[in-house]
Amino acid sequence: MVGVPGRSKGCHTCRQRRIKCGGELPTCQNCTKSKRICTGYQRQYVFVLSESMAVEGPVQSDGQPSPQSDTDSGSVMLARWRPNKSKPISPRPKIGSLIPKMSAVPVHLPQNVSNQHVYRSRFISLMFENDSASGGSEDSNTFKTFGDRYDWSFQILSLSSLTPALENALLATSTARLGRHTNRPALVCESLKLYTQSVAQVRRDILRDTAAPANEQSLAACLSLLLYEAIECPGKTMDGYLAHYRGCLKLLQMREAGAYTTGLAHTTLQILRLHTVILGNEPSGISFLAQPDWLDLPWSSAPDTKSLFEQLVDILLQLPNLASQMATLAATRDPQHVLQTTWDAIEEVQKTEDALEDWFGRFRAALPGDGGSLYRAELSQLDSVVDSAAQGKLFPVAFHFPAFMVGQALVYYWVTLMSVRARLCWKHEVLRDLAATLDRLGRARLPCACETHYRRSGDNAEPETRKAGTAPCLRHFDPARLPRLARRAAWPQDIARNVCQSAEYFLRDTNRGFGPASVLPALEWVRGFWQHAPGEWGREMAWIDDMVGRIHASGYGIAGAMLDQRAREGARAGL
Repeated sequence: MVGVPGRSKGCHTCRQRRIKCGGELPTCQNCTKSKRICTGYQRQYVFVLSESMAVEGPVQSDGQPSPQSDTDSGSVMLARWRPNKSKPISPRPKIGSLIPKMSAVPVHLPQNVSNQHVYRSRFISLMFENDSASGGSEDSNTFKTFGDRYDWSFQILSLSSLTPALENALLATSTARLGRHTNRPALVCESLKLYTQSVAQVRRDILRDTAAPANEQSLAACLSLLLYEAIECPGKTMDGYLAHYRGCLKLLQMREAGAYTTGLAHTTLQILRLHTVILGNEPSGISFLAQPDWLDLPWSSAPDTKSLFEQLVDILLQLPNLASQMATLAATRDPQHVLQTTWDAIEEVQKTEDALEDWFGRFRAALPGDGGSLYRAELSQLDSVVDSAAQGKLFPVAFHFPAFMVGQALVYYWVTLMSVRARLCWKHEVLRDLAATLDRLGRARLPCACETHYRRSGDNAEPETRKAGTAPCLRHFDPARLPRLARRAAWPQDIARNVCQSAEYFLRDTNRGFGPASVLPALEWVRGFWQHAPGEWGREMAWIDDMVGRIHASGYGIAGAMLDQRAREGARAGL
């Protein structure tokens, strides 16, 4: 197949006007300036048949086959051929005689050839290119050690064909990103149409075909719609994002955990685990993703491939929802139940802290060289609305990391450690308040349950050793017997500041779309903890709101929805 020679390389419109075409894509500048429709650059192709072949079907006067159909990818000339028995066929040489050394090498050809429109494929590729972090410091060892978050896009691009639901969902996201980056509202409007079509197609696939929920492309389509909601957020609220998230979990749960060991299904599971962590798990407790089967079976085919980042996500998934715990204790009226529940929770949190310490040790050991430095501190180049000549910069120093994946893992480690220490501080405060209440009521009047909860060294001895899994009685409970918080009590000033000082690194242009999406959840966690921490943190929260506003301006609609929600909550609180 060869291109027709001697033809101009310009678009069809410029050729008809007999003017020089600039060749710009997707439309040339001449057509744009003259408000004409650019009809594209597609060219006819001619299939050159050998002399031993005869053409079936209509032919032109010159013996060439006539065009049979036009597709959306341009005019294509179709022809059927059969051996011409009137002419002798020269014998073909054996392949082994031509390339004897290659005869034993297996050749794998694709079973299916994708028939997607070339422009659709390019639009989808642009989305993955723009959302990939690049700083020149990433290498294969870094990705293998700390986790490659781009596997999902690689799996998508390697598919031979896409279902209409998945194709339209990906095309909606890529079209919206391109429209925002090039300031073309028409593309953004077109993306919403594609989004609506994909939602209808996913719903139809699930209702019509009982096997569709188990189809990994249906799950990937639902995840793509979730990503579109995070980027565009057309409803200006988080309702659409949460609806698609819950739908993804339902589809995920329809298959067993062992069905997500490889391919697109495995990488989709990884992304949904991270979204579960971002949303703070289930309001009523721990997500099903924290169950042992879901933590282990998806990596059962290659246990050594579970990256350090995924191991950190395992720890985050097993943290119960803090807001749910606070609401449960606030509704409890039994003091002994409050004491027992809080005491047990402290032990669980301390186990989590030990697991984090073990993870961090392996994290340091995995860094290149002799452990290397986790980050380097540089003077911040990022200005904020809260900075002033009188007060100076709120965060004058910014952290920069040796690689993007290292920085992402470290920020999520800081957020996890901050969450653990916040839980310890809050539970210690609950027990101190309980002890103060018991002192005011008079502990001497309360019954002693030390025989149940303690081992005694003698009949008249004071309680000494608490049995495992039980709290002391209300009469002899003493908060001073708890492990000291020490530096844990200063978690807002230490760890939360580390996260904020890392924001400048993730907002760099070299990190493209993936950087803001990675740091946004961490900033929201920090703001939530500062909002409930003792002390005055108004300036710090205003700084985070400024950063969230910049992320919104960079093309993440969900960041704007967060700011709007905070504004509405503030207005209600003012009323």
